[in-house]
Amino acid sequence: MFFSNETEPFTTEWEVGVNLKRLSIGLVTAGMVLLVTALVWWTLYYAKATEATRAYDGTLSGLLPCAAVATETCQSVETGTEFLGLGTFLAEDEDETFTSYLQSLSSPDGIVRYHPIIFWLGLLALLGGLVLGFNRQGIDLASFANNDAFVAYLFILPSLVGFVVFFLYPAVSGLLISLHEWNLLRAPKFTGLENFQDLFSDRRFWRSLRVTLLYVGINIPIQTALALLLATIMDRFSNTVSSLVRGLMVLPWLLPPVVVGLLWLWLLDPLLGVVNIFLTSIGAERQPFLGSPQQVIPTIAGINIWQYTGYTAILFFAGLKTIPRDLYQAAAIDGANAFTQFWRITLPLLRPVTLFVLVTSIIGSFQVFDTVAITTGAGPNGGGPAGASSVILFYIYDKIFNRGFDMGLAASASVALFFILILVTVVQLRLLGGGNNDLAEYGA
Repeated sequence: MFFSNETEPFTTEWEVGVNLKRLSIGLVTAGMVLLVTALVWWTLYYAKATEATRAYDGTLSGLLPCAAVATETCQSVETGTEFLGLGTFLAEDEDETFTSYLQSLSSPDGIVRYHPIIFWLGLLALLGGLVLGFNRQGIDLASFANNDAFVAYLFILPSLVGFVVFFLYPAVSGLLISLHEWNLLRAPKFTGLENFQDLFSDRRFWRSLRVTLLYVGINIPIQTALALLLATIMDRFSNTVSSLVRGLMVLPWLLPPVVVGLLWLWLLDPLLGVVNIFLTSIGAERQPFLGSPQQVIPTIAGINIWQYTGYTAILFFAGLKTIPRDLYQAAAIDGANAFTQFWRITLPLLRPVTLFVLVTSIIGSFQVFDTVAITTGAGPNGGGPAGASSVILFYIYDKIFNRGFDMGLAASASVALFFILILVTVVQLRLLGGGNNDLAEYGA
């Protein structure tokens, strides 16, 4: 009893020290990420900024006055976009309040501008972590160098900054834009959920969603079934033959979607296309394909099936190679035919690969745009004929570039698509058992 009572304060103090060490390293890591993000952001998006009394010359020494401690408004030479420096509302001769400063930071017209708050948050976190760490006995530079989490973040820092700059912040800005009325010409006006009300009352949006669902319903089942069939056939070939077949099958996937769209646009031409010439040579009638409201979506789905089936088959083939051969041998000894082996062994053990293929393929199918834009046009008359191929991404594009730069409504459609994809992904994970792996259970 005496021993436990004496050691309890020591244990508590040691635990507190460990937690403070982790907190210190975490703050330094977060500060490092934010500071590098701020500098990369400035370099990419705001490298030609000027300040009323000081021009940014592209050097680090010229960056800090305008980016972090500016007492006047910085303005972009390229876009004319302005933002307030942190010193603006701290200056004695300015009447700017902290609220107006925060509003200027969150304004959606600054989607491609640098926000000084990122710099200050990073610097605050970095200094706070260093002060907290070095004030504790036993925490020094070696503690950071020997910490696995800190070293890991240091190595992934370039990718992490790229994710924040090119994906995370644009996504958050898209959400902000969906809450504003903005046409790129006038200052944004906050409207709350009004854009979503207009979106859900727009019949063109619901039609584009139905067209997208039709495309997904045609593309995904056929592509998945063909890929699985091809992978099963390749699995029965010798390594030399299957390697040659895999090399040929992956070629369409390596082509840019724009090239694939142009290729099939020429092949399916009603008058000069090779496909219609072949049809007439065997006595069949010419088909409009991309010019028919009934055929345009199946045709576009067929183009993408041609392009991506080979890649999907390679994924299934890799999954088949992980299945132990002795399972098939044991099933054959028990009298199971090929179909029974496929149904009882192959499909269950391919569940992780199947889930990956379906999730990525469905997300990609909901985001189809390039094939539609190339084959039907990207102008005001695109998405035809008669809007029959106006998928949801084309609807978003059309709202921005063809119908008065309606950024708010387009952003609200993007947010709606985001939540639709989350819902579809969660349903797939539930139905297909995303947390289960029959092959791992077999190995155990």
